[in-house]
Amino acid sequence: MTILKFLSNNDSINFDDNVLYITFSKAIYINNKQRNNIIYFFDIDHNANEKEINSLIEKNLFEEYKINNNEYYPLTFKYIYRYFITYTQFYNRLDYIIRKYNKIKSIEYSINISFIFTKAVNAICRKYSIKSKPIDEQFIGFSWRHNNEISSDIIPEIDKHSFFIYLYAKYLKFINHKVFILPSSFITKLPSSINFLRFSIFNIFNKLKVILRINRRINDVTGLTKMDFAKDIRHIYKLDNEIWNGYREDQIKLIEHVINIFFDRLTPEYISSLKLKITQLLKWSNTKCVILDETIDAFRRLISLSCESLKIDVEYMPHGIISEKLQFTYTSDDQYIRKYIPKTLAWNSYSSTCIKKMNLNSYPISFPIAISSHKKSDPGDILVLLSHGDLINLNQFEEDIIKILKLVDYKKNKIDWKTHHNTYINCVETMNNQKEYIEKLFNIKLNFINNSQKVSSIMKNYRLIIFTTYTTGIYEAALLNVPFIIYSKEDEEPYGLILSKIPIANNETDFIRLMNSDNKEYLYLIRKSLSENISLNDYLSNKCA
Repeated sequence: MTILKFLSNNDSINFDDNVLYITFSKAIYINNKQRNNIIYFFDIDHNANEKEINSLIEKNLFEEYKINNNEYYPLTFKYIYRYFITYTQFYNRLDYIIRKYNKIKSIEYSINISFIFTKAVNAICRKYSIKSKPIDEQFIGFSWRHNNEISSDIIPEIDKHSFFIYLYAKYLKFINHKVFILPSSFITKLPSSINFLRFSIFNIFNKLKVILRINRRINDVTGLTKMDFAKDIRHIYKLDNEIWNGYREDQIKLIEHVINIFFDRLTPEYISSLKLKITQLLKWSNTKCVILDETIDAFRRLISLSCESLKIDVEYMPHGIISEKLQFTYTSDDQYIRKYIPKTLAWNSYSSTCIKKMNLNSYPISFPIAISSHKKSDPGDILVLLSHGDLINLNQFEEDIIKILKLVDYKKNKIDWKTHHNTYINCVETMNNQKEYIEKLFNIKLNFINNSQKVSSIMKNYRLIIFTTYTTGIYEAALLNVPFIIYSKEDEEPYGLILSKIPIANNETDFIRLMNSDNKEYLYLIRKSLSENISLNDYLSNKCA
């Protein structure tokens, strides 16, 4: 076989013995696996250690700041790791294929897969002197939101003056304001001295112009900043080769590409102006503490920098279950910690203890998890809560369905399926296509619950929940005393879930054993861990005392 061809869609395949076919679809592979020249791409080991990759990127970006005074390079981390992890798994899996099938002379693929896939193919082709043959054909897509565009939480436009910031700050000082908190779904009522920090305060004048129809660029002043990472751009911002000496040339070019797209859309001068306005608001309002809901987003990091310059406390309140060692991958530099890793308000003592063992500051809190009113329906046996996928396994949605159908007797058990609410239209269409193909393959009708339905409102209708991803729904199931199994391919370790006690299936044998287990002690342990610490409301009230 001398040709490597990536299949783009569900069309029937006219097999050629001289072609090695690669599919991103587990279902298509199963339907054609009797052939000896088709491979399921995500069956190949990705050899990507996400924690090590992210830790080194964080370290090097911070070294760029310390050595070369590139102060805002760490703000680009989220966008770099999002593409770099996916690029790495594409590259490593492609590299494995070419080494195993060493007579391959050309690679055919749809140019519509993604720019990051194209970069990986081109790098492999250069490495092995193989011909790249991009084809302009429809690509069915991935269930994971693998897009060329990512939105930044930094607003795209700010007021040129600070008049409204000054007025608002003086008002806050008058009402004895002390703490800013970023809007969160957990917060419904705040103590009088705590206020939401809303981005709109920095572009009020522009919003007024929109309302008065003086400025019609509504999307530019009210939304997030969209950045198209697929576009070509000149590399003005360079990496220090000594700092990045362990990286290949193609990896350095990718990281430089992301950095240059970021600063082309949000220039360092603009970021400095926004940082000044944040600093003015915090200083003029006499703010004592800021509570963030994320630590890797660019705007949140900019707030942290402003707080550090004013010696204002920063705390981090996770908006869901976190994998502590993935959330904080670079912890060996005290200066970095002071700037970018705030005290964490952990969901329970287990998570807090893990964070403290990383030599970070943490305090356990009991969060007010909202449980929706029970919506009765015909009782089912199993509810499967599916992942869309992740940066490494981009079609995990499809793979998880097939995996569970093979292990659970779906003719004897009533199984319902559900995903998180998803606003990415392309991903929704892809998942619908995958669902239909699986139904034909297994001669079955899959019953999906509307993804806008609050899952806590229907959990009690089932005797068992299967989670294929780590989600706050696990806590909700425990609070409702509904047994569950976690069967996930994701490389995460959320210590807040009491990992040594809960039912996690690492393989098919584990899954079958746990399906037949009557142990429910873990439900009590999770409930207890979520309620034994100071409540969030009391903690916030104490901040104002």
